[in-house]
Amino acid sequence: ENGNEYMYLNPGSVSIPKEGSSHSYMVYEKGTFTWKI
Repeated sequence: ENGNEYMYLNPGSVSIPKEGSSHSYMVYEKGTFTWKI
């Protein structure tokens, strides 16, 4: 029996990015994660 697998993704923030990072967000579409900057 296989256990559950989890993936934690944190693309940042659209409104208040931290420590000089870009304004960004992530979408999940058709089995693919895409990081949008």
